[in-house]
Amino acid sequence: VIQSALASVEREIEGIGGKAILREGFTTDNGHPILDVHDLLVDEPDQLETTINNLPGVVEVGIFARHRPKRVLVGGSDGVYELEQ
Repeated sequence: VIQSALASVEREIEGIGGKAILREGFTTDNGHPILDVHDLLVDEPDQLETTINNLPGVVEVGIFARHRPKRVLVGGSDGVYELEQ
């Protein structure tokens, strides 16, 4: 998210049911702050990705619904396992 748009993006995320939390101590490779979003229903990931990407100030979304990965590594309490499409 572009720094000057943090507050407005947080409000928009809240308006669609999520809770945006600033990731402290981290920025993107281009120096932008990162918002982690919690409690957001992701039942239509393609639409949600488009909605969030279209918010003014959003640089990129980490949903990856439109460009799905072929392989995903998932870490949990039992270790890491791989999901393939």
